[in-house]
Amino acid sequence: MRVEPTAAVDEWLSGLPVVGGVHRQQLPDRSVGAARLYLEVRAREGRIYPDEVLRALPRTPPGHPLAAEWRWRARSVRRLADRLRSVHRPMTVLDVGCGNGWMSARLAELPGATVVGMDIVAPELEQAARVLGGAGGPRFVLGDFLGAPAPEAFDIVVFAASVHYFPGLREALAHAMSLLRPGGEVHVLDSPFYDDESSVEAARERSMAYYASLGVPAYAANYHHHLLRELEQFRPVRLYDPGSIGRKALGAVHGHEDSPFPWFVIAS
Repeated sequence: MRVEPTAAVDEWLSGLPVVGGVHRQQLPDRSVGAARLYLEVRAREGRIYPDEVLRALPRTPPGHPLAAEWRWRARSVRRLADRLRSVHRPMTVLDVGCGNGWMSARLAELPGATVVGMDIVAPELEQAARVLGGAGGPRFVLGDFLGAPAPEAFDIVVFAASVHYFPGLREALAHAMSLLRPGGEVHVLDSPFYDDESSVEAARERSMAYYASLGVPAYAANYHHHLLRELEQFRPVRLYDPGSIGRKALGAVHGHEDSPFPWFVIAS
């Protein structure tokens, strides 16, 4: 008899200790160091939010300095939710690199959705569990995604603004595919991709300059730049193209702010 995906998720999580509302795996040293630098970057960017702001995301208070970005993040999650809603079945969702859990919480509002948010940054996950967890809400895991031992446990794996934190794109996507049950999907959105090596090198230099300007130059080693052709072996379908003529026209006419990054789906 085939094990239901929610049972497989429950079995995985039941083997992990819970501290501060968060299921915890042992993090490798490299992840511990990356998490420490990430928190420093987030603080300097003004992205560590009080509970009341987190609870409302992607809506932001009037005059918020990152309001424009959160408007396009809201459009991204709305498109994704519409896609997942069309599945018309109970689904298990893994939100990889969930950060403070705001998207996990929005996806958990979908009928029949069981959502797990996973990240390496303990303070953000603890806040997520406190503010957004509870009955019907997402569950949160502190751990290395590449060590997630839950084969065929999920219907949906989402990389939302997170795939660029993985040095090996193919490795991350192959592992995501191994977690899917038949008919599942991997979604990659809100991350940049590049057409050629020269574009990657230019982007890498911009990242190094940016993190140096924040006073955290070491973090540049944790932000990776992936070529579009690295996706090809997975036969992705592009569901959103920020460069399409229709999208550009819509923005010109209505002044819409939307994601500057593509959205891909990869089916199992």
